[in-house]
Amino acid sequence: MEPISAVLAAAVGYVLKGAAESKPLQEARDELVGAFWRWVRPLFLEDEAKAVEQAPESPASVQVVEARVLERMGQDAVFFEELARWVEELRRAGVRGKNVVGGSLERVQRIHIGDREYRLDEVYVRKNIVGGDVRDVGEFRLGDG
Repeated sequence: MEPISAVLAAAVGYVLKGAAESKPLQEARDELVGAFWRWVRPLFLEDEAKAVEQAPESPASVQVVEARVLERMGQDAVFFEELARWVEELRRAGVRGKNVVGGSLERVQRIHIGDREYRLDEVYVRKNIVGGDVRDVGEFRLGDG
């Protein structure tokens, strides 16, 4: 039989993961993320918004979103303040990202991004993502393990 400390640690991890993935909590997070998208969507042209909705992880979507948000931040201090408030609210709600590379990886020798172990108590909405291409890479590992 496993030691009490090992069982306790595993149980705590599973409880926290279960709580983080509970239907009411996930629905609240989804609602918050949806409200954020509805608030920020008018920044984009209609065809841009549809493209981002259809392929949010694509390099083109990342570039469009970065360009539009940065452009608006430079023009409107009130927008920046509201954006910062949204970001903080999303963080508090546990909407998190980890190990996200926005662009491409090219001509890389031995890159390792992320943790060496998987932790049950960590929950991310976006995790272990490369937004671009991976080319001419000698060795590559993204994420846990």
